Amino acid sequence: MIYQGILAIAALKTKRPVKLVFSRNDSMIGSCKRHPVLIHHKIGLRKDGKIQAVEIDLKSDGGAYCFSTKGTVAKSAILGAGPYEIENVRVISKGYYTNNTPSGAMRTFGILQPTFAIESTMDICSERLGIDPIELRLINGVRDGAVTHTGQVLGSVSYCETLNQCARMAAWEPGPSNVRGRVRKDVKGSQTVQPYIPGSEFKAPAAVELCKARFKYGRGVGTGWYGIGRCATVDKAGAFVEIDDGGTAMILTGVTEIGEGILTVLTQIAADELGMYPEDITIGDNDTARSPEAAHAGASRQSYMIGNAVLNACRDVKGKFIREIAAYWNVDSSSICMRNRRIFVQGHSRYDLSLKEAVDICKKVRGYVPLGSGTYTAHHEALEPVSGEGNPWQAYVFGSQIAEVAVDTFTGEVHVLGIWASHDVGRAINPQGIEGQIEGGAVQSIGQAIMENFVLSEGVPVNRNFAKYILPTSVDVPMFCTSLVENRDPFSPLGAKGIGEPAPLPTIPAIVNAIYDAVGVRVTSLPATPEKILNEMSE
Repeated sequence: MIYQGILAIAALKTKRPVKLVFSRNDSMIGSCKRHPVLIHHKIGLRKDGKIQAVEIDLKSDGGAYCFSTKGTVAKSAILGAGPYEIENVRVISKGYYTNNTPSGAMRTFGILQPTFAIESTMDICSERLGIDPIELRLINGVRDGAVTHTGQVLGSVSYCETLNQCARMAAWEPGPSNVRGRVRKDVKGSQTVQPYIPGSEFKAPAAVELCKARFKYGRGVGTGWYGIGRCATVDKAGAFVEIDDGGTAMILTGVTEIGEGILTVLTQIAADELGMYPEDITIGDNDTARSPEAAHAGASRQSYMIGNAVLNACRDVKGKFIREIAAYWNVDSSSICMRNRRIFVQGHSRYDLSLKEAVDICKKVRGYVPLGSGTYTAHHEALEPVSGEGNPWQAYVFGSQIAEVAVDTFTGEVHVLGIWASHDVGRAINPQGIEGQIEGGAVQSIGQAIMENFVLSEGVPVNRNFAKYILPTSVDVPMFCTSLVENRDPFSPLGAKGIGEPAPLPTIPAIVNAIYDAVGVRVTSLPATPEKILNEMSE
């Protein structure tokens, strides 16, 4: 977050373009990392499983500069108790300056760590109460009209729907979380891959069977929730749209495409609203000196904020364009449709033009350039500083995942074999892209759950390359079964919400809970390395 300023000064001083290129060693040392967090829970439940109270203490390591720590610890406090309706909640969330590598904003922005903690706690409670972990979550999960611990009354809530859908897809076998992997009948099914055995193609069948005998299998569940857009502050975005010669359209907005697919989404929104094809839409220069403000690419806000701004701009220009053509035809504008590159009055062949012809008439006959603008504002409220009450977001999403793992009892290695995921995304604009976000987020969380371990010694990074910082590869990718719950957002014209950051949240607790189901090792610090698992198994 400091490099942009350095580069800007260098460019001003040299009057030349300036580019900063890190070596892998520099990147590992100098880039921000996800906040390490120490979390303590105290929770009370009735015998029937209903949570009566929870007390959570979170201590976040902000590193040398605490770049994003203030926002991260606030978000942890707001969402850290999980998607559960609990009458008595006390959360203390603090960030600390340390001499470690600076911590900053990373996908899920402070929510992944407390989600791992609360979902692990739920499974511990499941075992002690003898209640199935999914049933325990359904007993306590937020529903329509639930009140959060910030005092916000939720509208339509799809949490239980995602959990039930996930259980159906995985054919979940009910039962408490008490190390029952060895007797489960729902493991090793057709919806999973086989554990990867290096060199199996060169081994004799008997040797392969001996390797397979070392594995113990288990399943676990994890859930999560997330607020869409900027937290506890008004969020806004704007866009311009022009219908051009040729019956095409140009969109101008300060959107930032960083690989999440927002340009495709905006193209789909505009094409659908203007009766064009995707290839007719051009996303113009996003230079913020010449285009409306769209703000940053983060907080899972792009489809929600900029998508709605583009939709409103399209509706604005569409209304103006139809008004001019209606005047030219001397018909009521409400009777005019735009579809399949044509503008027409249904059932009247006399009033039917290609968009190219209609634009020509609009400009040359009516003397009007079809240009529209649109904005969208999400009215998020700052929290009251003493009581913590307020409405930090207007749109929430919910997700549930079940993971199946195989644990090698000789090496301690964990193989994730299958993930069943069900997520509320609002209106699904690009279903294939959404599934990609969910599956990609899950694979990222697999790395953080069982592999990625950034080690510091007296504040100095120890593993500075990918030889010692282990990442998932293609052989670590499980089989996915994904389901989308389209609970449309009632506060926005588009109805879409977001999925970029919520996607990885349930994966880690699902994997960790599955490890416990398989071998009885309760992992309380990440990652769940082979050494940790073997050490716990030997005790």
